[in-house]
Amino acid sequence: SPRALVDVINAFHLAASPVHARHPFVGEAPEFLTYAAGDHAGMLAHCESAIRRWLDEGVAVEDIAVLSFVGRGHSQLLNQTSLAGLPTRRFTGGFDAAGEAIWSEGNLFVDTVLRFKGQSAPAVLIAEVEWRQLDAAARRRLYIGLTRAELKAAVVMTEAAAMDLAGCLEA
Repeated sequence: SPRALVDVINAFHLAASPVHARHPFVGEAPEFLTYAAGDHAGMLAHCESAIRRWLDEGVAVEDIAVLSFVGRGHSQLLNQTSLAGLPTRRFTGGFDAAGEAIWSEGNLFVDTVLRFKGQSAPAVLIAEVEWRQLDAAARRRLYIGLTRAELKAAVVMTEAAAMDLAGCLEA
Protein backbone atom coordinates (compact mmCIF):
# COMPACT_ATOMS: atom_id res chain seq x y z
CA SER A 1 0.00 0.00 0.00
CA PRO A 2 1.22 3.55 -0.67
CA ARG A 3 2.84 5.31 2.28
CA ALA A 4 0.13 7.98 2.68
CA LEU A 5 -2.54 5.29 2.85
CA VAL A 6 -0.57 3.37 5.49
CA ASP A 7 -0.25 6.56 7.53
CA VAL A 8 -4.06 6.83 7.56
CA ILE A 9 -4.43 3.16 8.56
CA ASN A 10 -2.08 3.76 11.48
CA ALA A 11 -3.73 7.05 12.49
CA PHE A 12 -7.11 5.31 12.77
CA HIS A 13 -5.61 2.28 14.54
CA LEU A 14 -7.16 -0.08 11.99
CA ALA A 15 -4.54 -2.78 12.66
CA ALA A 16 -3.57 -4.36 15.97
CA SER A 17 -0.07 -2.93 15.64
CA PRO A 18 1.39 -0.23 13.39
CA VAL A 19 1.70 -1.15 9.73
CA HIS A 20 4.91 -0.39 7.83
CA ALA A 21 4.60 0.77 4.23
CA ARG A 22 6.60 -1.33 1.80
CA HIS A 23 5.45 0.51 -1.33
CA PRO A 24 8.04 2.97 -2.70
CA PHE A 25 5.21 5.30 -3.82
CA VAL A 26 4.10 7.95 -1.30
CA GLY A 27 0.72 8.37 -2.95
CA GLU A 28 -2.11 10.40 -1.56
CA ALA A 29 -4.24 9.99 1.52
CA PRO A 30 -7.66 8.48 0.90
CA GLU A 31 -10.51 10.86 0.27
CA PHE A 32 -13.35 10.68 2.80
CA LEU A 33 -16.86 11.65 1.68
CA THR A 34 -19.84 11.62 4.04
CA TYR A 35 -23.58 11.23 3.66
CA ALA A 36 -26.49 11.08 6.09
CA ALA A 37 -27.49 7.59 7.21
CA GLY A 38 -30.25 6.29 4.96
CA ASP A 39 -29.49 8.79 2.18
CA HIS A 40 -28.80 6.24 -0.53
CA ALA A 41 -29.05 8.87 -3.27
CA GLY A 42 -26.35 10.94 -1.53
CA MET A 43 -24.13 7.89 -1.15
CA LEU A 44 -24.49 7.01 -4.83
CA ALA A 45 -23.85 10.63 -5.86
CA HIS A 46 -20.55 10.65 -3.92
CA CYS A 47 -19.55 7.33 -5.51
CA GLU A 48 -20.30 8.58 -9.00
CA SER A 49 -18.47 11.85 -8.37
CA ALA A 50 -15.32 10.03 -7.21
CA ILE A 51 -15.45 7.65 -10.19
CA ARG A 52 -15.84 10.52 -12.67
CA ARG A 53 -12.98 12.43 -11.01
CA TRP A 54 -10.69 9.41 -11.30
CA LEU A 55 -11.65 8.88 -14.93
CA ASP A 56 -10.92 12.57 -15.61
CA GLU A 57 -7.51 12.10 -13.95
CA GLY A 58 -6.74 9.31 -16.42
CA VAL A 59 -7.52 6.24 -14.33
CA ALA A 60 -8.82 3.51 -16.63
CA VAL A 61 -12.23 2.09 -15.75
CA GLU A 62 -10.65 -1.39 -15.57
CA ASP A 63 -8.34 -0.06 -12.81
CA ILE A 64 -11.21 0.93 -10.51
CA ALA A 65 -12.80 -1.36 -7.93
CA VAL A 66 -15.93 -0.18 -6.16
CA LEU A 67 -16.42 -2.11 -2.92
CA SER A 68 -19.41 -2.18 -0.63
CA PHE A 69 -18.62 -2.22 3.09
CA VAL A 70 -21.89 -4.03 3.80
CA GLY A 71 -22.82 -7.50 2.59
CA ARG A 72 -24.73 -8.33 -0.56
CA GLY A 73 -28.03 -8.59 1.29
CA HIS A 74 -27.87 -5.02 2.62
CA SER A 75 -26.16 -3.21 -0.24
CA GLN A 76 -27.83 -0.60 -2.43
CA LEU A 77 -24.60 -0.25 -4.39
CA LEU A 78 -24.52 -3.85 -5.60
CA ASN A 79 -27.98 -3.45 -7.12
CA GLN A 80 -26.84 -0.71 -9.49
CA THR A 81 -26.62 -1.73 -13.13
CA SER A 82 -24.52 1.37 -13.82
CA LEU A 83 -22.53 3.98 -11.92
CA ALA A 84 -21.27 7.25 -13.39
CA GLY A 85 -22.78 6.12 -16.71
CA LEU A 86 -20.71 2.92 -16.75
CA PRO A 87 -22.29 -0.54 -16.75
CA THR A 88 -21.27 -2.46 -13.62
CA ARG A 89 -19.66 -5.89 -13.51
CA ARG A 90 -20.96 -7.51 -10.34
CA PHE A 91 -21.55 -10.96 -8.90
CA THR A 92 -25.11 -12.03 -9.67
CA GLY A 93 -25.34 -14.39 -6.71
CA GLY A 94 -25.44 -17.40 -9.02
CA PHE A 95 -22.98 -20.06 -10.07
CA ASP A 96 -22.60 -22.00 -13.30
CA ALA A 97 -22.52 -25.81 -13.59
CA ALA A 98 -18.77 -25.83 -12.84
CA GLY A 99 -19.32 -23.85 -9.64
CA GLU A 100 -17.86 -20.62 -11.03
CA ALA A 101 -19.42 -17.31 -10.00
CA ILE A 102 -21.65 -15.68 -12.61
CA TRP A 103 -20.96 -11.98 -13.22
CA SER A 104 -23.05 -9.35 -14.95
CA GLU A 105 -21.79 -7.71 -18.14
CA GLY A 106 -20.03 -4.40 -17.56
CA ASN A 107 -16.62 -2.85 -17.19
CA LEU A 108 -16.85 -1.11 -13.78
CA PHE A 109 -16.07 -3.74 -11.13
CA VAL A 110 -18.40 -3.66 -8.10
CA ASP A 111 -18.27 -6.16 -5.22
CA THR A 112 -18.03 -6.36 -1.43
CA VAL A 113 -14.91 -5.63 0.60
CA LEU A 114 -14.79 -9.18 1.93
CA ARG A 115 -15.24 -10.85 -1.48
CA PHE A 116 -12.38 -8.68 -2.82
CA LYS A 117 -10.02 -9.76 -0.02
CA GLY A 118 -6.69 -10.94 -1.45
CA GLN A 119 -7.09 -8.85 -4.61
CA SER A 120 -6.07 -5.29 -5.44
CA ALA A 121 -6.71 -2.47 -7.88
CA PRO A 122 -4.98 0.83 -8.60
CA ALA A 123 -8.04 2.82 -7.44
CA VAL A 124 -10.43 1.52 -4.78
CA LEU A 125 -13.66 3.18 -3.72
CA ILE A 126 -15.14 1.80 -0.50
CA ALA A 127 -18.80 2.75 -0.11
CA GLU A 128 -21.70 2.19 2.25
CA VAL A 129 -19.30 2.46 5.18
CA GLU A 130 -21.42 2.38 8.30
CA TRP A 131 -21.42 0.58 11.60
CA ARG A 132 -23.20 0.55 14.92
CA GLN A 133 -19.88 0.65 16.74
CA LEU A 134 -16.31 1.04 15.53
CA ASP A 135 -15.32 -2.35 16.89
CA ALA A 136 -12.58 -4.77 15.85
CA ALA A 137 -14.69 -6.22 13.02
CA ALA A 138 -15.41 -2.78 11.50
CA ARG A 139 -11.75 -1.76 11.83
CA ARG A 140 -10.63 -5.00 10.16
CA ARG A 141 -13.09 -4.57 7.27
CA LEU A 142 -12.00 -0.97 6.68
CA TYR A 143 -8.35 -2.08 6.86
CA ILE A 144 -9.01 -4.82 4.29
CA GLY A 145 -10.74 -2.36 1.97
CA LEU A 146 -8.06 0.32 2.18
CA THR A 147 -5.20 -2.10 1.67
CA ARG A 148 -6.71 -3.23 -1.65
CA ALA A 149 -5.70 0.15 -3.16
CA GLU A 150 -2.42 0.27 -5.05
CA LEU A 151 -2.45 4.01 -5.80
CA LYS A 152 -5.55 5.81 -4.54
CA ALA A 153 -8.61 5.26 -2.42
CA ALA A 154 -11.83 6.97 -1.45
CA VAL A 155 -14.22 6.12 1.38
CA VAL A 156 -17.91 7.03 1.21
CA MET A 157 -19.25 6.80 4.75
CA THR A 158 -22.09 7.88 6.97
CA GLU A 159 -21.61 11.01 9.06
CA ALA A 160 -21.75 8.87 12.22
CA ALA A 161 -18.95 6.61 10.95
CA ALA A 162 -16.88 9.69 10.10
CA MET A 163 -17.37 11.03 13.62
CA ASP A 164 -16.19 7.69 15.06
CA LEU A 165 -13.04 7.85 12.93
CA ALA A 166 -12.43 11.45 13.94
CA GLY A 167 -12.62 10.26 17.55
CA CYS A 168 -9.75 7.86 16.80
CA LEU A 169 -7.58 10.82 15.80
CA GLU A 170 -8.42 12.69 18.99
CA ALA A 171 -7.61 9.64 21.13
